[in-house]
Amino acid sequence: MDPRLKADDVDSPTFVGNYAITRLKNSGLVMPNEGLASFKLALGEAAIQRDGSEVAGQIDAGRLNVDFASKRFTTGLTVSGGGGKWDVAGTGVITEKGLMYSDSRSNTLIRGFLGGSRAEQAGYIFKNTSIEGTTIIGATLWNR
Repeated sequence: MDPRLKADDVDSPTFVGNYAITRLKNSGLVMPNEGLASFKLALGEAAIQRDGSEVAGQIDAGRLNVDFASKRFTTGLTVSGGGGKWDVAGTGVITEKGLMYSDSRSNTLIRGFLGGSRAEQAGYIFKNTSIEGTTIIGATLWNR
């Protein structure tokens, strides 16, 4: 495990497959109480597991929308690799501290954080098993 994940100045990391996410403690985040935000995908990485093997995937497109009043998010990604293309979608809740969790309605397991002083950044890791015989995992970074 990367020693930075064990540092005293970061929150406990969450893992999905080979991906991990954490953030600095006391990040100075002030969660907005109202409004909507659309984030743009800045970086992303994915892996596709099928038939007992894993291939690198590419995130071709993505969306992340946050409703600060209801403390909810919706997201969608288009992932390609290994000769296939998949749409990966998810929904979830956001805590007062900016932690993002997929909910029971989501087809995708999502764990992440909002960041920046005014929630202008986001990042999450994900795992989708809704496609029979295929697991798609990865990580994303978003900016407003």
